[in-house]
Amino acid sequence: MEDLARVERLIQILLLDHPEHAFLVRQYGRGYRERRKLLQGLMALRPAGPLSQEFLRLEGALLDEEREESGLIDILSLAASVFPKITHFHGDMLRLRADCYVNEASLELQGCFVPGHRSLDARIHSASGLELRNACKRFSDQVSSVRPGLVWITEGYHLAAKRVVHAVPPSVRGRLRDIDARDLSLTYERALRLAEKSGMRTVALPCLSTGEKGFPRKDACGIAIDAVLEEISSSKDAPIVCFVTEKEEDRALYEERLGI
Repeated sequence: MEDLARVERLIQILLLDHPEHAFLVRQYGRGYRERRKLLQGLMALRPAGPLSQEFLRLEGALLDEEREESGLIDILSLAASVFPKITHFHGDMLRLRADCYVNEASLELQGCFVPGHRSLDARIHSASGLELRNACKRFSDQVSSVRPGLVWITEGYHLAAKRVVHAVPPSVRGRLRDIDARDLSLTYERALRLAEKSGMRTVALPCLSTGEKGFPRKDACGIAIDAVLEEISSSKDAPIVCFVTEKEEDRALYEERLGI
């Protein structure tokens, strides 16, 4: 099946399941890139629920091809920092081949439902496929309250990572408080422990709580590195950790602290 025909069939299936999402169609053109954006938007809107074998087959073929065409980089090929088992990558986490990604999860616990959103959570769910939302829904159904430090693990599905540790970090509104710092440190610690407990040997870690969540970048960098160093020093089986930055200000902070 040609690429455009495959995308059109996936769009058709999603609209048949949820015709109320047809309003999104008129926002996009007829070319491949526009139709692919439409598909991405419809996937973001779709709630958790059963998926047909046809949809899973077509979605899997599409996402697997896009993953392999993205130019993957193995974490083990990256230059080491001054700290054992810690390295750094500046760019899109989804280009890293790793055992595990750590995802900054939304408070809904099921990914981002906003079409076209560029958060890490949105991109991870988009690239992994809709099975990930279903897996997160199964977890969220068991959760009575959502607080910073909540973590859980799922398969990576069509990502370049075998598994995903989802973590809910704190948000900062106004002045940075001691409890915010403790919650961020706890989130990193729990995410790394869960990855290690699950047998993950390489872990990609984003800059949790910065950006929209309002945590000052310099403080967040120090907390993240200190938390990971503490976990690595306390376990001989700790995984190799790659800090991933996307903003230039984060890159400068991590490269200085890591000696890269």
